[in-house]
Amino acid sequence: DDQMKELKRQKNIEAWNKKGRVSEEHKKARNKANVYAYRARLRNAIPEDSDLKLIRTIYECCPSGYHVDHIVALAAGGMHHQDNLQYLEISENCRKGKDREYDASKVIPWKDIVPR
Repeated sequence: DDQMKELKRQKNIEAWNKKGRVSEEHKKARNKANVYAYRARLRNAIPEDSDLKLIRTIYECCPSGYHVDHIVALAAGGMHHQDNLQYLEISENCRKGKDREYDASKVIPWKDIVPR
C-alpha cells in the first residue's frame, strides 16, 4: 500500500515537472494582478476593452526593482486598463501614491518588455 502511494506521488511529481512548475515569483505576480483586478472591480474601473490576460502578463513580466503602476491611480479615478499601466521603480511608485507627479526617467513602458 505504501509502495503504491509512493509510486503515485512520483508519477504526480513527474507530470508536474513535465508540465512546468510555476515559480514563487510568478505566483506572487499573478496574485498581485488578481488583487488589483478585484480592487478595480470594486470601483467599476475595468472598461470593456481591457485585456485582462494581457494585464496579468504585464504583472508577470514586471522587472525586479519595479512595480506595475497605474499611471492615473485607481484611487484618483483611473482605469484598470493596459494603456494605464507602466513599470515604475519601487521607491518612486511608493512616493507617487495617487499623485500624478513622478520622475518619468524611472519609467519603463511595459510594451518594451512584454512579448506580444
